Amino acid sequence: MFIISALTPKRKHYLRCIGEAVLLGLFFLLFGFLLFFQERDKIYATHDRLLAVYTVYTESMFADINDMIDRAGGSFFDPINTFGTSIIEGIWHGRQKDDPLLENATLLDSHRNILFSVQEKGYDRETIDSFLTAPTSINGIRISEPFQRADGEWALCFSRAFFGKDGEVSGYAITEFNLRTIADRYQQLTSINASEIALFSKKGAVIARAFKDRGDFGWRLPEEFMPHRSNPEKRFAVIGSGDETRIVSFAPIEAYNMFMSCSTSYYNLYERLTPIFIGFFVIWLILAYTNWKISRILLNEENVAINKERSGKLALEHRVENAEKTKLEHERILIQQAKMAAMGEMIGAIAHQWRQPLNSIGLYIQDLLDAYRFGALNEEYLTSSVEKTMWQLKFMSATIDDFSNFFRPDKKKEVFDLSKAVRNAISLVFTQLRKSEINVVFEIPCEPLWCDGYENEFGQTVLNLITNARDAVTAAKKRERKITIRLTRNEDEAQLEVEDNGGGIPNDIIDRIFEPYFTTKAPKKGSGIGLYMCKMIIEDSMKGKIGVSNVKYGARFFIDLPIVREGL
Repeated sequence: MFIISALTPKRKHYLRCIGEAVLLGLFFLLFGFLLFFQERDKIYATHDRLLAVYTVYTESMFADINDMIDRAGGSFFDPINTFGTSIIEGIWHGRQKDDPLLENATLLDSHRNILFSVQEKGYDRETIDSFLTAPTSINGIRISEPFQRADGEWALCFSRAFFGKDGEVSGYAITEFNLRTIADRYQQLTSINASEIALFSKKGAVIARAFKDRGDFGWRLPEEFMPHRSNPEKRFAVIGSGDETRIVSFAPIEAYNMFMSCSTSYYNLYERLTPIFIGFFVIWLILAYTNWKISRILLNEENVAINKERSGKLALEHRVENAEKTKLEHERILIQQAKMAAMGEMIGAIAHQWRQPLNSIGLYIQDLLDAYRFGALNEEYLTSSVEKTMWQLKFMSATIDDFSNFFRPDKKKEVFDLSKAVRNAISLVFTQLRKSEINVVFEIPCEPLWCDGYENEFGQTVLNLITNARDAVTAAKKRERKITIRLTRNEDEAQLEVEDNGGGIPNDIIDRIFEPYFTTKAPKKGSGIGLYMCKMIIEDSMKGKIGVSNVKYGARFFIDLPIVREGL
C-alpha cells in the first residue's frame, strides 16, 4: 500500500491500465475455454444422436437376418420336416431378393458336416470350427471375427445351434454376408457430416465404416481405446496425435457382441474456434489500447471535466434512445406473441384431431401388406381399403376447414341432429377402440335431438372426449376396459355423457383440466389444447355447458346443450 501511495499519478494510471488489460485478457481466455468445452460437448451430443440412429439400424438389420435363419433352420431340423432343403432355399431366395446383404446360408448336421449350402463356396473343417466356437452373444448367436475370403472380399458369419426335443444338438446354421454391403448402407444412411461412423467386433476389428475409407476392413482399434477392455463405462476417448487426433464416442450393441464408434477430427473443432479466438484477440487489443488512451486523457484535469460533461450528455442521449427503442421492440414482441398464440392454438387443435386419422391410415396400409402376404388381397379388398383411407383423408381436410372457420367471426349456425353427430364421431374411432380391446356401450336415442350450433365442431368435441377416455383406460392397464357414451334429453336440454373406467382424475388438478396447455399426458402425447378447445366450442360458440366429475371407477365428462323445439 505504501509503494502504491508513493507512485506518481501518471504511474498510477499506467499501472491501472496494465492491470485492466491483464484482467480483460484473462476474462477472454476464460470465455474461450468455456466456448471450447461447449463446442466439444456439441460434438458429443452429435455423436450420441448418430450412434443412436446407427445402433438401432444395425440391430434391426441383423435381427432380420437372424429371424430368417432361425425360422428356416428351425423348420429344416424339425423331425416332421418333409420339405428338405427346398424350404431353406425358398426362404433364402425370398430374403435375398428383398435384402442382398445375405450372401450364403449353410446347414450342418450335429457332427458339423455340411448338409446343404445355398452358394457352393464350401468351408473347411477349421473354418467351420472357428465359426461354431466364436463367443456367444446374449441372444444365442455366435458371431465370427471379420475374415477375408478367397475372392478378396471381407465377410462376417453368424452361426446358431438347433436342438431337438431331447435337448441334444440336431444341427447348425451359418449365415454369411459381405461387409462392404453394410458399409455401403451406412454411407447411404448418412448426410453430409464431419463425423465418422464405424462398427467394430468385440475384439476391435472393423466390420464397417462410413464417411471415410469403406474398404479399411483389416484395421483394428488399439486395445487401450476399446471401451469394454479399458473401462466398461467408457463412452469417449481421444485417439491419435497432431492433425489425426480425433474425438471418439462409443456405444455397445450387446445383442451382437459389437460396439459402434463415432469420431470427429479435432481439426473441425479448431477450424470453428480459430476465427472466434482471433476476434477475441483483436477485440482485446482494441479495448486495451482504448483503455490506455483514456488513462492518458484522465491525467489532464481540464480534459477530465470536459470528458465527464460530454460523457454525461452522451449517456443521457443513449439512455433516451435505448428507452425509445426498447418501447418499440416491446410493442412489436407483444403483437408477434398475440399472432403466434392464435396460430399455436389452431395448429395444436388440428394436430390433436389429426392424430387418430393418421393412425387409422397407417393401420390400413399395414393391413394391405399383410393381406398381400397371405394372399387375401383382391380388387374388392383393395377398393374397400382405398375407400376407407380416402374417407379418413377427407375428414382430415374437413378438420382444417372446420378449425379455420372456428377462428372466423362470420360463421353461420345451423340446426343439426345431436344423435347423428354423436354416431358419426363414434364411427371414426370405433375400429381403433375395438383393436384396443375397449368395450364401448352406446345409449343413444333413435329419435333426433335438434340443436342450433356447429355440427362439425360439436363432432370434434365428442371425438376429443372419446379419444381422451380411450387414452385413460389404456393407460390404466385394467383387464376390462369400458367406455360408456350416453345421450339423454331433459325437457329443453340434451345431455351427452362420456364415462370411462380409467381411474379418474386426481382431485388436486380436476378443476384445471379445461385450462389451456394444461395436460396430464407426456409432453409428446398431449398439448393441453384439446379440452380447452372443447370448452370454447361448447360454452362460447354454442352457449352450452361442459364439465367433468369423478365416478366410482373413472371419470365422467358431460355436455349440456339447449334443444330447439322445431325440427327440419
